[in-house]
Amino acid sequence: MSTVEKIRAQLKHPIVDGDGHWVETLTVHLDYIRDVAGQKMADDYAQYCSSHARWYEATDAERKHQRMRRATWWLSPTDTYDRATIMMPNLLRTRMDELGIDFATMYSSIGLNFHRIRSEDMRKAVVRAYNIMARDFFAGHEERMTPVACIAPITPQEGIDELNFIKKELKLKAVMMVGAFPRVIPAFAGQAKSQSVDFRMKPNDLPYYIEALGLDNEYDYDPLWQAFNDLGIAVTAHGGSRDWVDRMSWTNDVYNHIDHFANGNHTFCKAVFLGGVVTRFPKLNFAFLEGGMGWGTSLCCDLQGHWEKRNWAAMKKALDPKNMNEAEMKKLILQHGGPRMKENADAILKSIEWNKYQADSKYLSEREKEHYDDFAHLGPISSKREIRELYSRNFYFGCEADDPTTMFAFDPRMKTRLKAMFSSDIGHWDVHHINDVLPEVYEALEDGHLTEQDFREFTFSNVVGLHGRMNPDFFKGTVVEKEAGAELAKLTTAAQGKPARTA
Repeated sequence: MSTVEKIRAQLKHPIVDGDGHWVETLTVHLDYIRDVAGQKMADDYAQYCSSHARWYEATDAERKHQRMRRATWWLSPTDTYDRATIMMPNLLRTRMDELGIDFATMYSSIGLNFHRIRSEDMRKAVVRAYNIMARDFFAGHEERMTPVACIAPITPQEGIDELNFIKKELKLKAVMMVGAFPRVIPAFAGQAKSQSVDFRMKPNDLPYYIEALGLDNEYDYDPLWQAFNDLGIAVTAHGGSRDWVDRMSWTNDVYNHIDHFANGNHTFCKAVFLGGVVTRFPKLNFAFLEGGMGWGTSLCCDLQGHWEKRNWAAMKKALDPKNMNEAEMKKLILQHGGPRMKENADAILKSIEWNKYQADSKYLSEREKEHYDDFAHLGPISSKREIRELYSRNFYFGCEADDPTTMFAFDPRMKTRLKAMFSSDIGHWDVHHINDVLPEVYEALEDGHLTEQDFREFTFSNVVGLHGRMNPDFFKGTVVEKEAGAELAKLTTAAQGKPARTA
């Protein structure tokens, strides 16, 4: 009996993979691009993809001068059987029992970079071609796996158009996107060919900022969230920050790679929360993939701590400069200050913040009222407990098999259970042998880092909740239909005692 078989014999629930990957071949993708947009578009995209070679063609001096980011190389395992498996769903289907995985959501590999394509026409064609290809490749395997389609929401409408095509035409039920990406600063947009930024083509050619969807955006993204909500599709964010300005080592990919998914997820999640998306769309689920639980637990704590000290009522009580007494302050300076402070007592009083507030109308003026409360988009909040409940309700966090931070999601000291979700990441370089994934994740249970209930939630319940709460038919026709249906009923019953909170 194999190690996987021994583990499965001890489990009383299915294993559902919330984030596996297949590795597409560019040759076949180009065929689909030809079908969608013609030969020239396929040729242009092939040339675009060849820009990866720029780093290798450049001298060290050129790499340093242009800050040409060192990219990851050797991206997938080279065990021949494993490599073939992750390229061909037909073969993967035959090995699912060997891997110990009952059902898997299979994400793109090349699709992680679609949002970086600067040309709008190319971006739309490449995304459309990929989604059709994914539908075709996984057809007939719906019982054991489902492909995750892609959108590139550089504008909300671009995302909405593809989202409707995915659901209504292709009949796919899972979608990935990037939630934070570089965008040219509007003041410089006239100098740009596109609003997106692709650092493979021209590093740092224009000043940019990070567009974190949910807060202070160039466009109103609520229509996109509404489309996800109406179509019954969870928002699964699969994008990192390796192109951002703090990750541009020209010699060291590990430096660029470490925590870049966590950083991208942190940025997006923070915007969704503080931007009030969680209250305006109380039934919409979000998954933040491949970043682990370290950033997720830290952000949960940070939001509570900041609310406690920076909510408007607390600030008015403890931080409003008008609370200070000018006469008393001068008295204390003259009593306890050194000679130079005493000599400059009046100037000191004029220079401190509370005096500026009284003297200058630009400080917290009527015009600035809308910016007083950084938590205003959430509606009335009266306790840290409400922050925790809001944060833990619809957020799911993808954790790989070897991630030691998974246990943080279930730590009772957090005062809430966060929804960590098993993500095998098969297909990528960090999984050298795909049949080692289940034994590796099971070690957390064997070592006492997770309880049996934690492990069940991690490898089954939370993935079911992410997709099933959005679409009750998500697991219909799969090998886990019965178990997923029963689990979804439990989750629904539990949620009935916690009414969705809206602003």
